[in-house]
Amino acid sequence: MIEPPLGAEPPAGLGLTAPDAVAASGRDVWLVHPWSLGALPARLPADTLVIGVFLSDFHHAWPWSERRWRFVGSRMADLADVRWHGDAAAIGTALKTARRVRSIDEPHLAPWLARWAECEAAPALFPAVDRRCDSFSQ
Repeated sequence: MIEPPLGAEPPAGLGLTAPDAVAASGRDVWLVHPWSLGALPARLPADTLVIGVFLSDFHHAWPWSERRWRFVGSRMADLADVRWHGDAAAIGTALKTARRVRSIDEPHLAPWLARWAECEAAPALFPAVDRRCDSFSQ
């Protein structure tokens, strides 16, 4: 199998813009990132600005195939009308103008996300089990 070419920059046509402090100014913001593409929290106030972020610092170290860029970009477009691509400094500066910024925690973005937002724990993939099921392990 031939590995597809990888790129640190998103392909054209994803509708990404540079981080914009004016867009976030005085707003409650919910950040969507490539590892939080599930449904938005039901408890978000109606006037919350949902911003999708692609962090160039991460993608320069870990480039993606065009197919992956487009898959994530498509889902992010479903969730967020505003989608930024930029480095950590630019995104952080733009978010400083917001009233409040929240997101879902993510190890891929650990060096940056906690500086920008109040992070909620990622949802568990499996429900907690009340008691061990011995027969399962046998």
